[in-house]
Amino acid sequence: MIKSMLLILLLIFGLVIIIFIILNVLRKWYWDGIQSNLLDLVDDIGGQVIRHGFFSRPFYHGNYQQIDLTINFSSERLKKGRSNLIDISLATSLKESLTISSFQWLKDIEEKSIGDYEPLSIKGEPLYGLRKSDSARQNARIFKSDFIHHLEKLHPFRFIFIGQQGVLYEIETENLPQSTRHPRLKEQLDGIFELISGLRK
Repeated sequence: MIKSMLLILLLIFGLVIIIFIILNVLRKWYWDGIQSNLLDLVDDIGGQVIRHGFFSRPFYHGNYQQIDLTINFSSERLKKGRSNLIDISLATSLKESLTISSFQWLKDIEEKSIGDYEPLSIKGEPLYGLRKSDSARQNARIFKSDFIHHLEKLHPFRFIFIGQQGVLYEIETENLPQSTRHPRLKEQLDGIFELISGLRK
């Protein structure tokens, strides 16, 4: 009886180890594919892909159009499930501070101040909200049609934070390898630069 129980425990332990190995191999393949996509971006605009460990997530760092650029990946658990995120940050000085947030994302995080956001319509639908600093309220540039046009090119996204120290742009995606495939990230970068072109110092 004891020998049978020990054998069962050993089989369970072995099965757990096998599952652990398989999951880690799949994880490595997953991030290897994304790293390959980032290397395609490097071939186009320069910079470098950094990966600190065998199973760790890669990230991109470089200089694009004379601006320090970083692309990171993360995940977040919400009530609707786990979301994969692409975070693009630019270190550049800007004249204004404003935030453009997806109304859907604000609802997902149960944001209580949705009413403080001014609606921005994409193709006739009020999908995003704009929150401006006092100085940005005086800048009619952000209401011009080309500003909305640039937003349409970036849609869909979670939020864009534009501040005097830089820009943070976050995308939620169900398929990270597909969303990072070249030239998709390059198109996103160009869209951000077009959006902030009139707000740079």
